[in-house]
Amino acid sequence: MVKSLYSENLAVTGNAAILAVLHTVYGAFISYVFYYIFDEFNESWQARSKLYQVTDIAIEIMLIAVFGYWASETTLMLSPIFPVSRAKEIAVDSWVSGIFFVIALFLFLDGLTEKLKYMQDSIFQVTFSSLFPQYGSIVDFSLSYEPVTEEDKKKAKAARKTEAK
Repeated sequence: MVKSLYSENLAVTGNAAILAVLHTVYGAFISYVFYYIFDEFNESWQARSKLYQVTDIAIEIMLIAVFGYWASETTLMLSPIFPVSRAKEIAVDSWVSGIFFVIALFLFLDGLTEKLKYMQDSIFQVTFSSLFPQYGSIVDFSLSYEPVTEEDKKKAKAARKTEAK
């Protein structure tokens, strides 16, 4: 029983390692293809309409989801390299295909990352900066809509000293 459990865990580990490499290579390949079929993030892309930018990003994200899903389905149809129970095989396939495919894509898709950051800044920055305080930290309860000056910090420090006495 212990030997069986040990050998299955070893087989699961081997399958996970091999699938991780395969999905990383697949993600890198898809990233390479995307580099050629989508516009680069540059001044020309930034000058396009918001509708174009959102459509470009949405199509890229949808294709990532579609290719990721079908890569996962394909690995489920293949026999594992090292024999394991069906439950372990499905668990390894699901976990590895999802994680490593997405990691590989976002490692190599710098343009998509830059496009997403740009859209986040251009669409949400104005709204969020008016709703949420920009300065300070929630950790030390110093959130503020206005920058905290050195004078403010000195006053707060003096007030804490007075309270401590």
